[in-house]
Amino acid sequence: MDENLDGLTKNTRLRTQAEMLLEATRQDIAAMPVKDVHQLVHDLQIHEIELKMQNEELRRAQVELETARDRYAELYDSAPIGYLTVNPRGKILEANLPSCILLGVSRNHLIGTTLIACIQDESDQTEYLRHIRALLQSPTRQTCDLVILRPDGATISVRLESVAIHNHAGDEALVRTALVDITKHKLLETQFRQVQKIEAVGRLAAGVAHDFNNLLTVINGYSRLLVDDLPLTDRRRGLAIETLRAGERAAELTKQLLAFSRKQIFIPQQLDLNDSLRAIRSMLTRVLGDPITLTMDLAPDLWPIYGDKGQLDQVTMNLVVNAHDAMPQGGTVTIATRNLSVTSEQLDHHGLMPPGDYVRVSVRDSGQGMSRETLSHLYEPFFTTKDVGHGTGLGLSTVYGIISQSHGHIFADSALGQGSTFECYYPRMAAASVQIPASTPPPSRVLTGSETLLLVEDHGSVRALVAQALTGYGYQVIEASDGEDALRVLAMLSEPIHALVTDVMMPNMSGCELAERLRRTWPDLRVLFMSGYTDPLKPSLLETPGTVFIQKPFGLDTLGSRLRDLLDMSI
Repeated sequence: MDENLDGLTKNTRLRTQAEMLLEATRQDIAAMPVKDVHQLVHDLQIHEIELKMQNEELRRAQVELETARDRYAELYDSAPIGYLTVNPRGKILEANLPSCILLGVSRNHLIGTTLIACIQDESDQTEYLRHIRALLQSPTRQTCDLVILRPDGATISVRLESVAIHNHAGDEALVRTALVDITKHKLLETQFRQVQKIEAVGRLAAGVAHDFNNLLTVINGYSRLLVDDLPLTDRRRGLAIETLRAGERAAELTKQLLAFSRKQIFIPQQLDLNDSLRAIRSMLTRVLGDPITLTMDLAPDLWPIYGDKGQLDQVTMNLVVNAHDAMPQGGTVTIATRNLSVTSEQLDHHGLMPPGDYVRVSVRDSGQGMSRETLSHLYEPFFTTKDVGHGTGLGLSTVYGIISQSHGHIFADSALGQGSTFECYYPRMAAASVQIPASTPPPSRVLTGSETLLLVEDHGSVRALVAQALTGYGYQVIEASDGEDALRVLAMLSEPIHALVTDVMMPNMSGCELAERLRRTWPDLRVLFMSGYTDPLKPSLLETPGTVFIQKPFGLDTLGSRLRDLLDMSI
């Protein structure tokens, strides 16, 4: 650019010299010496040559300028993000093609308008104006996030990255803004916060369920003893029966809380979900009733998965019950299965699952659908849209917990008036991981015995109840309040014990640690673990011969039966 200016200056100087020479020629050309005339002619020829060169340089500079403008325009419109140039009042002066596509309007409609026209929420409009003012007052880069309403009715989240461009000639400053579509990012943030919230509630639910299971073990245990001891004609026997029934219903609620928090007992096996769905089809049909039609679209050659059949059947049942409640006037429920492979190049349409092979089970209904607000609370315990007294709000919480414990994923898609679809994804079971589940001995009717047992339970009321029940069955029961107390008691015994009956969660030393330490001395020691939930229990311990687990709250007959089976088991 500077070289072009120098050329123009030189051109002007030569023109001035030529004009002076021509004027002198008109005045006294005849009087000039021949030598000077020749010099004039020479100078004019040089000037003509230099002028042609300057014109050629100017032509080349113009071509380069036009080429640069075309290249800039091409890059501007092919950028991966949107760009806008606005004045201090927010009026859009320039817009590239990606910004027009992002906002859903043509360039002609966008130029001359303001971005506020695309912002629906008043708080976002105020935020954008504050964003512009901050840019004009400070040279630093400013950022803000907005929700844009497109003409087609869709809402998108965008992030604005803006800088102010100040013109030294005194013209008003301009604002250059980059627009980035962060809709998916915001969705992932929302889902991540939802998962964190559910995890926090799950930990709370597990702790509450654990404490309640201890209390319910005592309540239900003593209620059962009262029912058995009171004669049929005693009015108090009916009161004890009602107490026991209430306790059993409360136990079912705690089981659902444990399922939500993924801490219930989990017995996986190889499953064909098609076979599982066919096996419970008649039950599902009865749940739905006559006004609702159930159809199944089961993919052939469905991959096997590894899961707990009873729990996965419960997932399907809960989803179908929800579909039934969403269609009071009748409708259609469709259950479909498909194989799905997710790779780093071929993501699932949610974009959230890690690469791998999955089996998808979808449950779709033609019901009334759900709002976005309802979807955001879908898996929270005790959240329900049903009337008071109808449902506990734990159905979908239980579904979420079971699928998560199965290392799967669940997604819901719904809109008001358009029905709902739940998609459950379970990891495909690798051929090398096929295992035959250990056979469980059938329950024994014999509850009595004479063996010596070490009972370790830190909850005094539970320990007293279990000790009373086992003593009533004829066993010799030695009590300890925790693991360290158990070691002190054993150190004073002259004869070995036949079985350890221990709680899992105890202060200072867990039941698992206690069992491991005792088995170093007595490798064949039988162990019956008791717990309100199974999270601290090492899976390898359950697979150890001579080990049984019973979940609180349990019935005293069940305790006696499981203990007798354990003692009679060959290892």
